[in-house]
Amino acid sequence: MAIDFQQFSLIQEELRDGLILFYKKAENVLSDSGVKLVIPKRDDIHLEDHFFSLLFLYAYFKAGIDPQKRILYVAANQCLRGMVTGCDNLLDHEYKVTLETGLPKEATVFRSVLDIMVSDRVLTDIMFHGFDTDLFTLDQVKSSGKISMDALIRSGAQEAGEEKGIYDILPPKSVLNDIHSIKTGLLFQAPWALPDKFEDKLDAGNCAKIKEALFSIGLGCQILDDLVDLIIDLKMKRHNYVVSLFYESEKKACLKFINTIRENGETIDGKGVILALQHAHPDLFRSAAHQAETFITSGCRTLFSGEQESMIPFCVSFLIQRIGAQSYFESHQAGTRLK
Repeated sequence: MAIDFQQFSLIQEELRDGLILFYKKAENVLSDSGVKLVIPKRDDIHLEDHFFSLLFLYAYFKAGIDPQKRILYVAANQCLRGMVTGCDNLLDHEYKVTLETGLPKEATVFRSVLDIMVSDRVLTDIMFHGFDTDLFTLDQVKSSGKISMDALIRSGAQEAGEEKGIYDILPPKSVLNDIHSIKTGLLFQAPWALPDKFEDKLDAGNCAKIKEALFSIGLGCQILDDLVDLIIDLKMKRHNYVVSLFYESEKKACLKFINTIRENGETIDGKGVILALQHAHPDLFRSAAHQAETFITSGCRTLFSGEQESMIPFCVSFLIQRIGAQSYFESHQAGTRLK
């Protein structure tokens, strides 16, 4: 499935402007540190690699935020992404790149810490850049750090509560309402934190709908993550929507499955176990996949209502494939891409 983004050319250029601003500010922060930053060329910044940033930017566009400010908010969101990704890397013992540097690939812990430190400092620089160009007031610059921290901290605190491991399996509705709504739903609204405080001339009702749309998309994406990370979540004793569905419908079978995963540890064939479980309990995965698709579609219908409604099926399919959950959706074709 392919979509021609000719009609998105303006937004694509704003996205690139915002990301290049972020990288230039990051390069300046690191200029005397001995760590060299690799800045991507403008033409190498593709929408596929920044699809969530595109969603947030389109939300600004739909709300009617000034183009110059949209660019600054893109750069600010990349800072939030750097902080969140850096923290996730440390918690998950992995490394997903925010800043490409000359540091050893094996130095994953320090690279994650560096991403967080640099992103925090770049956010301040971006806000002062907005002040210097008469887009932000000094009071807005001063308050931006707390606003962005407040937007992220609840999600982080929820994840912190799972670090020691969870031992109670919550009902599916509780997982959605009490866990995933905070972990990811609110996180998808974080890019709206600064505009929510600074853009006082926007239609409040329209903005509320946009924020709710982002929340819904985030919730759907988290369920997709739960499908993909089922084995990992069980090993690390995390809340998982699929496990909660399984426990609610077949408690004994679920507990047996959980014990099998945790007792076999690293030797278990994750793909094989999932295929066997999917074969034995197809409704379990079908239900979770349907719920994820429903949330994402609902959010996209609000975000892309009107002239861009053709984006809805594309966005749903792209997110499913980007997260790696396409095997649970027989109707979605492989190979989704942007032109």
